[in-house]
Amino acid sequence: VYRPGFRYKRESLQFFRACVGEDIYNKAIMAFLVGQLGLKNLFSRPYPCQIDQAFELLVARPFSSSFPSTHSAWAFSAATAIFMRHKKLGALAHWVTARVRERFEKSKA
Repeated sequence: VYRPGFRYKRESLQFFRACVGEDIYNKAIMAFLVGQLGLKNLFSRPYPCQIDQAFELLVARPFSSSFPSTHSAWAFSAATAIFMRHKKLGALAHWVTARVRERFEKSKA
């Protein structure tokens, strides 16, 4: 498939990867700023291990709030960055992210 400005299909794929990579980086920074510095302070939902400290953890107790999840925010921001460049692939990324989050929530219950 010929596209103006690209001699080969591979070059267009490399350009797509570069653009999406930069978008993911920018959206991850925004997700961190909005989620960690904004929403976590707004909701202040404690982790269960902060409420019930009767059991010993293998790792240090977190000092931040549990909502919103940083991992989920980064996953959705990456899916959004992909969606902005490629609608079908981005829709698939959002669907996968939602299913993973859904399974994680079920496993915690």
